[in-house]
Amino acid sequence: MIQQHHSATLQLQELRTAARKTLTIEISDADLTTLKKSNYKLCFAKKVNEGEYNVVWETYQYYSTYVDFCWEPSYQIFACKQFTEDMQVKVQTKTVSIGLNQTCRLDQNLLMHDAQDGGYPTALTLLNEFTGEIHPGVNQVSTDENGVLKSKPIYVSPMPSILGTVKLTPVELVQVWFAQDIQTGTMFSHAVSNAYEADLTDTNTIHLKFENQRWRRMED
Repeated sequence: MIQQHHSATLQLQELRTAARKTLTIEISDADLTTLKKSNYKLCFAKKVNEGEYNVVWETYQYYSTYVDFCWEPSYQIFACKQFTEDMQVKVQTKTVSIGLNQTCRLDQNLLMHDAQDGGYPTALTLLNEFTGEIHPGVNQVSTDENGVLKSKPIYVSPMPSILGTVKLTPVELVQVWFAQDIQTGTMFSHAVSNAYEADLTDTNTIHLKFENQRWRRMED
């Protein structure tokens, strides 16, 4: 039994590694100097098909000329009681691991139950039984500044969900930009300036260069 469990764990790790996405950021010398002098952070956000970018997924303060930002298709679901611009995500339920084609149930006591098979085939599904206002949210695994994989919020529904089924579909679109005075996990509803949207739907790697305060994709 232990050997079977170990084998299954290795297979899961191999699948996640195979599906890992990497966004490589290259920053020119002149721009790096300017950004550091003005205390800009390198910021990332992830798209969920049912909404716009609205949570700062990760911020890097101690970046250098080359940065590799990686993520894996490993998700969690949670709920908040409110969505507030420029505030940190405040999770108010259990955070539960979930995969595509699985469903989590949020009961009337705000208890988030473990995921069960079944749901939308290409999405995360929440069965909401709570009668008050609740805002579903999604975590996804990515690398922090030290290269450590951690699960952090990528999305919180800006509008409260009513009783019934909620569909949340993470897609491989990542927004990258530089900003001052912003933290990982901050909720926002405005369009950020001078951002680049990287589409990794059909590829596992993209190389971007930031030069003369402009983004461009480097061809393979």
